Amino acid sequence: MINKKNLFLYLGIFFCSLSAHSQKKAMNYETGMSSQFSSKSHLPFWLVSNKNGIIPDRNSGLMNMKVYSDLTPAKETLDYAFGVEMIGSVSNQADLILQQAYGSMKWKGLQLDIGVKDAPVQFDGISSTNGNLLYSGNARSIPRVALNIPNYMDLPVIGDWVAVKGLYSEGIMNDKRFVKNTRVHYKNVFVKFGGKRRVNFVLGFHHYSQWAGTSRDPKYGKLASDFKNYIQMIQAKGGTDESNYFEWENSVGNHIGGWDFQLHYHAAKFDAELYRQTIFEDHSGIYMTRPDGITGLFVKFKDENRWISSFLYENYYTKYQSGSTPGGAAKPDGGLYTGMDNFFNNGIYRSGWTYFGRTIGSPFFLTVPESEDGITLGIANNRFIAHHIGIKGLLFHKITYRARCSYTQNWGTYGNPYQGGMKQQFSWITEFDIPASKLPFNISFAISGDHGDLLGQNIGLFIKIAKIGIL
Repeated sequence: MINKKNLFLYLGIFFCSLSAHSQKKAMNYETGMSSQFSSKSHLPFWLVSNKNGIIPDRNSGLMNMKVYSDLTPAKETLDYAFGVEMIGSVSNQADLILQQAYGSMKWKGLQLDIGVKDAPVQFDGISSTNGNLLYSGNARSIPRVALNIPNYMDLPVIGDWVAVKGLYSEGIMNDKRFVKNTRVHYKNVFVKFGGKRRVNFVLGFHHYSQWAGTSRDPKYGKLASDFKNYIQMIQAKGGTDESNYFEWENSVGNHIGGWDFQLHYHAAKFDAELYRQTIFEDHSGIYMTRPDGITGLFVKFKDENRWISSFLYENYYTKYQSGSTPGGAAKPDGGLYTGMDNFFNNGIYRSGWTYFGRTIGSPFFLTVPESEDGITLGIANNRFIAHHIGIKGLLFHKITYRARCSYTQNWGTYGNPYQGGMKQQFSWITEFDIPASKLPFNISFAISGDHGDLLGQNIGLFIKIAKIGIL
């Protein structure tokens, strides 16, 4: 019998076989070795964050091997692609992980992805969220089946004035966590107004839900996973099992969502995007006027052969969380307060919005250290204000660099605030990519640092040699 944890892998291999036999496709490969070390036993914040969970927290060496094919752009007939990536690491212990294993099938505007697949890099790799506050690429990717419309499709009759895209997926968390085999439902929808005109506006909505699985707490045990509760879960409604009062009274699963607003401006020499993403855990935070979320500006020049080819600024605020009064407390008018949302934490799904020990959303949501049995019990810091700056450019017409720096003020959580009050932190990284010329491989180098009373003082280095080509 096939283990549920390996189901996505087998399905991915199936698609790989389909791809190999159905048509001749270009096979790309990447292999490399890297070393990362610092002045302390753990690495600086930006050396490990938003790396898809690849780099361990501690000083380490890595080796990777990746083989993949790509979907053909603008192809209307049936098309296939696949990818497999293995990572070997040596730190305080040796480890070998299957980082990616996926198959993709595309027909016209529809695409089906099965397996473990990292999201493509957005905003030139200088954002703190990679374009998604709730799923930033900070943790390893979750195995899933996803049916999506990846590119905007014009609505009939209206022309290109209004276009839509979206995604619907089901996945499973196969790491060591408080609720074993937690399932993950995700859907989004984006509506674009203005088409290819100079100015256009996008309104989007994200909805994630952790549900089902088996809790280590005997009070909950095996959580509801039948079809009736699935239908309730995708609507964020209460469950059908009255023995689990929390899910029966509130909603099936742990729900996380957010609005996504984008204003695009296309000029002759540059493109600019002003964006706002909100975050909420329940109905009390769903209103667009809530202050919690991220606001950013990204500018990219069309001539990339320049000292600064793109830059970005992002501002976070997550302190409000529907107010400081606990949810359920009585108001003077007889109503109930709905505060202290406790972003990315949950009373049943106690590992919270984490995967393999890393926050799935923005890395500024710091996790609780692993327990003695290797389980992460949620988020330790979800109330903060942050400023983040990113710059990308080209040095001497051939060396690509990316620089990121972040300043944060951190308060912990409502239920467990940091002792001594607010803690400040400044973290930065500068990365250089040197393409192969006289040498038969590419070289990447980075220097990073932390300064503050949250993560302490630390300086770290990263160096990698890689060979990229076509088989």
